[in-house]
Order: sequence, then structure tokens, then C-alpha cells
Amino acid sequence: MFFFHQVINLRREREEMLSRQQQESTTDAAHVRAVQRENVQLNLKVKSLLAELDEIRSQREHVGMQADNVTRLQVKQLAELSAAVKALEVSDYA
Repeated sequence: MFFFHQVINLRREREEMLSRQQQESTTDAAHVRAVQRENVQLNLKVKSLLAELDEIRSQREHVGMQADNVTRLQVKQLAELSAAVKALEVSDYA
């Protein structure tokens, strides 16, 4: 009789453990799906941010080139104006 009760208790424990394992695996699967969705969203956000970064770098490069062109133009104009001033000074002294 004692062994009979032990067998019944062991079978009940086994069923409880199997049920708990099934519930945990269902919970784990749901957690994995949630993490996968979050991973996809984060990858899309990273892709978007990288594209935005490329655009900003391109704009910065364009602005830098424009600034270089303006600087060259100003240097040229300054040289021309300096030459004109010297020419006027020379003509005043002559």
C-alpha cells in the first residue's frame, strides 16, 4: 500500500513537472518572439539612422566645399583690390 501511494505521488509530480515545463516553454517562445520583433525594429532604426548620418555627412562635405570656394573667391578679390589700391597709390605719386 505504501509503495502504491508513492507511485501515485510520483506520477502526480511527473505530470505537474511536465505541465510546468510546457507552460515555461510557451512563455519562453512568446518571449523569443517579442525579442525578435524588438530586434527587427531596432535594426530598422539603425538602418534609418545610418542613412541619416550619410545624408548629414554629404551635406557637411557640400558646405565645406562651398566654404572653400568662397574663401578662394575672397582671396582672389582681396588680391585684386590690393593690386588696384597699389596701382592708385602709384598713380597718385607719379
